[in-house]
Amino acid sequence: MAKKKERVLTPEEVKARIKKEKSDFWIHSEPQFSLMPTQHGLKFFPLNDAVEKQITILFLLDVGEFCTERAFDLIEHWKKRYAHLNWKAIVAFQQKYTFINHSKFFERFKSFNCFSTLPVHIDTFGELFDWVNADNKPTIALINQGNVIFKEALTPDFGKQVINTEAHLQEALRIEDPGLPLPVLYQYQVKGPIDKQTFLPKDLTLKGQWLEGKGSMMTDDIRASVSFPFKGRNLRFISSLHPQAREYTKVIVKFNQENLNEKIMGKSLRFDEKKNTLFEVNTSIGIYDVLKSEEEMQGTVELFFINAFESPIIVHEVKIA
Repeated sequence: MAKKKERVLTPEEVKARIKKEKSDFWIHSEPQFSLMPTQHGLKFFPLNDAVEKQITILFLLDVGEFCTERAFDLIEHWKKRYAHLNWKAIVAFQQKYTFINHSKFFERFKSFNCFSTLPVHIDTFGELFDWVNADNKPTIALINQGNVIFKEALTPDFGKQVINTEAHLQEALRIEDPGLPLPVLYQYQVKGPIDKQTFLPKDLTLKGQWLEGKGSMMTDDIRASVSFPFKGRNLRFISSLHPQAREYTKVIVKFNQENLNEKIMGKSLRFDEKKNTLFEVNTSIGIYDVLKSEEEMQGTVELFFINAFESPIIVHEVKIA
């Protein structure tokens, strides 16, 4: 008996199937595009008319960097300036940490009006960063008809780059209509802290027993601590719970061997009954804003993990701005 020939899927059915397969990697929207393997490498495949026909601006970001908040400020600014035109902003995050899989994690960005409707892609395997040739760095890329027509790595103070990037955006918007009237370019002052320094686990001064992992360190030693020099206005600690943790890990923070005062406590910190300044590491937050000061500060930061035996902790990075 002859084998029944399978029906060829229509383009709409192909897109619907891809959207279903890729839905776990998108937030706030259905999948907007997919990268399809071909004999010449990956190809950008739009999954709706908007991405296929409009200029798409990809913001490839690292959730832990202060640069991300600055990018959201820029998106909000451009949404106001170009609200009447056919373009679309999409944010993509590298899958560097497990906590990024929790939808609750993204509540940290809810203060940005644009974020609630912004398509967000989790680049789990780094394919999008590779396709854009972003070299694992925060990058803006302009996409037209499935091709990268402009890309630029974002410097920490990328506000100085904005006018050049916006000029390329205007060129892209005028591809189909060279006489399209557009706002006058000017140097927009992007809001938000500027990344100054990143400490990886190998850069920290460690006390106690630690187990080294890939890009991280783990401890279940209640005598363990980390310390590092600080010079800046903002401090961010990136960490996650070990899968065997029984409860949230309590982390006490000291600056120059003293508790932080309320004026410089980051939003993640609180006082305990002994007036220690601490925060608790859980499964869904991952990024903890420890210190925020209007003036630049300099000194030594120490962190102590007082219940690490019951709740081991994994340390990823420290960010200073």
